[in-house]
Amino acid sequence: MKYQRTYASDYSTPNFLIETATLEFSLNPRETIVKSKLTIKQNHLTKHTNDLKLDGIDLTLLKIKINQQSLPASSYELTPNHLIIKDVPQNFTLETTVSICPEKNFHYTGLYLTKGNFCTQNEPHGFRHITYFIDRPDILTKITTTIVADREEYPVVLSNGNLVQEKEIENGKHRVTWQDPFPKPCYLFALVAGKFDAITDSYVTKLDKTVTLKIFTEGQYLNQCTHAMEALKKAMLWEERRFGLSYDLDLYQIVGIDDFNFGAMENKGLNIFNNKLLLATKDTATDDDFKNVSSVIAHEYFHNWTGNRVSCRDWFQIGLKEGLTTLREELFLEEEYGTTVGKIESIKFLRDKQFTEDAGPLAHPIRLSSYIAVDNFYTTTVYQKSAAVARMLVTMFGFTTFRNILSTFLAKFDGKPTTIEDFLATAAAITQQNLEQFKLWYDQRGTPRLKITDGIDEQQNYYVDITQIHPLATKDFYIPLVLELINGQGDSFCEKNLLVTKNEERFYLTKVTEKPTVTFYQNFSIPMEIDHSYDPDELLHIATYAKNPLNKWQASQKLLTTFLVASYQTQKPPSDLPPQLLELFKNALHSEELDKALLAHMLEIPSENQLINSWAKDIDMEKLHRVREQLKLALARALQADFLACYNENNSQAIYEVNKAAIAQRMLKNIALDYLAQLDSKEMLNIAINQLNQANNLTDLNAALAIIANSSLDERELLLSKYYQRWREQPNLFNRWLAINAAIKLKGNVERLKKLLSYPEVSLKNPNNVYALIRTFVTHNLVNFHAIDGSGYEFLREQIITIDDFNSSLAAATLATAWINNKKLNSTLESMLQRELFKIYQEPHLSTNLYEIISKRIDPAIS
Repeated sequence: MKYQRTYASDYSTPNFLIETATLEFSLNPRETIVKSKLTIKQNHLTKHTNDLKLDGIDLTLLKIKINQQSLPASSYELTPNHLIIKDVPQNFTLETTVSICPEKNFHYTGLYLTKGNFCTQNEPHGFRHITYFIDRPDILTKITTTIVADREEYPVVLSNGNLVQEKEIENGKHRVTWQDPFPKPCYLFALVAGKFDAITDSYVTKLDKTVTLKIFTEGQYLNQCTHAMEALKKAMLWEERRFGLSYDLDLYQIVGIDDFNFGAMENKGLNIFNNKLLLATKDTATDDDFKNVSSVIAHEYFHNWTGNRVSCRDWFQIGLKEGLTTLREELFLEEEYGTTVGKIESIKFLRDKQFTEDAGPLAHPIRLSSYIAVDNFYTTTVYQKSAAVARMLVTMFGFTTFRNILSTFLAKFDGKPTTIEDFLATAAAITQQNLEQFKLWYDQRGTPRLKITDGIDEQQNYYVDITQIHPLATKDFYIPLVLELINGQGDSFCEKNLLVTKNEERFYLTKVTEKPTVTFYQNFSIPMEIDHSYDPDELLHIATYAKNPLNKWQASQKLLTTFLVASYQTQKPPSDLPPQLLELFKNALHSEELDKALLAHMLEIPSENQLINSWAKDIDMEKLHRVREQLKLALARALQADFLACYNENNSQAIYEVNKAAIAQRMLKNIALDYLAQLDSKEMLNIAINQLNQANNLTDLNAALAIIANSSLDERELLLSKYYQRWREQPNLFNRWLAINAAIKLKGNVERLKKLLSYPEVSLKNPNNVYALIRTFVTHNLVNFHAIDGSGYEFLREQIITIDDFNSSLAAATLATAWINNKKLNSTLESMLQRELFKIYQEPHLSTNLYEIISKRIDPAIS
């Protein structure tokens, strides 16, 4: 198979524009007929051309007309991917009729069936599987959609925009027409038809426009949609209050689907959600699930302006729309659930996922220079790193100025395709700053590192020396750095903003006459690593006295990481805990001042993924896991009474609420329980069993069941079986049960996974099953996935090859990327990994998506 690469430098303005599209769907699972009427004109910005090239895949062309005249076969050419029409006029109407087969579409792109219902997913290139079109983001079209469907089988029929007509027609069918008054790229087109129920609400914008809000899902899930509706209204209010942006249609609709490759899709006026990110009650969702629902609801709603009203010119610009949207999502969550905990969770995700991506073979800038499969663009770099870069503008210029930048940009480019340069030019004009160097954050890959030393010079002046280290980049970055200075008495006496623009710079801080303890991560103002030598006493000093809570947390994590790295390197069991670590934990557990959410995060040991980033190479995953578990056990033994007191104090049986205080209390309680369970004694594990039996919410139940699943309890398998029987008919809960099983760290867990694949409720064609069982295993069970016998690699290879045959995006972006990002494995693991990768590489019909991922990791000497 020939794999074609697309380059950003090859972009050219489209020769034709599609001003309007009138679509008519006659829905049938085996053969859906799609009629399209496009108003097309030559683009006056380009040279005249005679031939029109339309995208189309797996379409059967039935009719074709230009200006109402049928075209002879000699006047057009059909290829597997295109319809090329010769000698077209400058302005004309093109009509096509095609047939497609949704019931055989297991790629879940374009129009497909899920549980007998019709659904679409068109980002990035799904629309070309529906009808012939110029399928690129810079073609903005006003679309009117008419859908003809059997009334009984498909009583709910939805598309973008506002409902303009619905009527009964012959043979038990109905005909429904939707009109979107705003031009949009075709990847934002959506269609849903089937048996759904809905909850309805409304929101009145600041412009006194009443917007009808509807959330559709299957009837048995309807009671789980209330939180999503409340989150939507909060997001709408927040967007108006914080950024002055109001919703623009009469109707905003959301549909929940079980079989959906992505978390959600921001189609204009008709968002389509994976049910796992839409449904939530105390019995079906954890605290994290509630927050994730709020997060994704807000994200997709915020896309209405950054992505929909103002779109990206080409797929190389998606970091702009996703970064601006993800930043607002993060700010919204911080306000909703707590600023400190929100920032900590954003930082943890960035370090755990994006820093790992930056350190591996898939490292890429926010704006790539080329791709083979655009589906592989949807990475943590494009989302989280681009949000962190956008947040740097807030750090540099303040929120008010940033709001002005965004508002001006959206007003200027409303209804137009844009680029990163357009956004930065707007920012430069408003701030009167040259942002050419800042643009490097979008175009250079890798996680930069700052090497920082400080001291008192001979003139008794305090200085900070900073060196930029960025092995994957070629030019120095533009870095806003915020310092917090703490003196020996524990007073946080100064906060200083620095702007680092050169490879090596020295900064003097006036009126500082003795060397303070300094933290350089204030508000994590940069997506960057800091290399500064701290001794344990300094880290304890920061964790105790820093004014900024993020700096307290950063210091606690640094202290834990430093100790774990030393234990790993010296092969000395971490049983003799350093006094600074014990004092940190004791002080935190007995503090009356620390917020409980902050305390919980301070007590968390860095994840194995985060620890991997602290090593250069030759990692033994089993040893890494063992050292981390030994530290947890040592802390549990030393502080058993403290953890038990913490657990009892926070073990409330109050009515379940989803608010900052209640979530923090449950989080802290379950952290304490996890430490106590490390003792693996009957007494401590009975606490987990009691919590499992008495829990009045899924958060506590899930925490207890996960602990029991990893314990030595005789009744462990019996309890797991009990919850299988209880949850097997509820997809979200069943997937949670699969994830608990996939994350069991006991040896030989691969055999458990193979057995679970044979369960009647499990299908590799269900993306949520794949996420819960296989993706969880790969990302949250490193000790078994990287097992020395190679069973984890072999298992994943088998699943990737199977899934690639019908859902290449799932095989590549969901599974393969999680596998190959690590380049720090020891020689034994690396050899086994390469062996399995080569087996995938040799597959005769490897998808474009999977080939692009695998080819970046496989050893050229093998291939």
